[in-house]
Amino acid sequence: MVFLGGGAMYAWARASYYTGAHGGVDQNGYLMTSRLISGERDIGDSDVPFRPTATQPSALAGQTAEGHPPVPAIVLNPRWDWVRDHLGFVPDTPYQFGGRMDVMTEPYGPATATQPAEYRIYAKYPFGFPLMAAIGRWLGGVNGMYWVNPICTLLAVYFAYFLFRQAVSPFVALLGVIWLACNPLVLVYANDANSHASTLFCVTAGFWGLVSWMRTGSLWRGLIGGFLIGYACTIRYSEF
Repeated sequence: MVFLGGGAMYAWARASYYTGAHGGVDQNGYLMTSRLISGERDIGDSDVPFRPTATQPSALAGQTAEGHPPVPAIVLNPRWDWVRDHLGFVPDTPYQFGGRMDVMTEPYGPATATQPAEYRIYAKYPFGFPLMAAIGRWLGGVNGMYWVNPICTLLAVYFAYFLFRQAVSPFVALLGVIWLACNPLVLVYANDANSHASTLFCVTAGFWGLVSWMRTGSLWRGLIGGFLIGYACTIRYSEF
């Protein structure tokens, strides 16, 4: 009960400093993808996805304007449109704002006066955190995206205790939890629409599952550990 009460007080303290929006280039990239995954289509003209024909030139091979090979079949295959349309969008104009952490691809050759730059804009980040934020958006609207990281931070603190208990006494494990929960970076990123808090949850819960599986041989703990450690790599490239 003391542990649950302490977690409740920590959650209350985090909620007291909750801010529903953050300005930043990283947040822009993550939440743009989150909006696309959740099905929003007012970002750009992505209701009419641009797919080249097999006779159009391709710049993928880095060749000159003449002698381009055909566009790869995977680019032409409409089966992959649902992936492209939920991870990127075609802007109404090549000058439409995307964000500093977004990139505009040019897979179909350079823009000319007769062929406008109908290229796709993607975030530079993987889909892991945007997918979690999209689930939050489905459940709680716009504010739901911003509640993902506070919840992940609270869960990370809880799982950190059980992770530490695999090796140390309850008192030392509690000291480790306090050390983690009060870390200035953890406090900052708990209320930030960035990827650090969700990664922290996946790593602490994932390694609890891994170490617990190694100690007890429990299959379900091993599955949880493997899934969450692997999912952390879909949130931040550096987690590999």
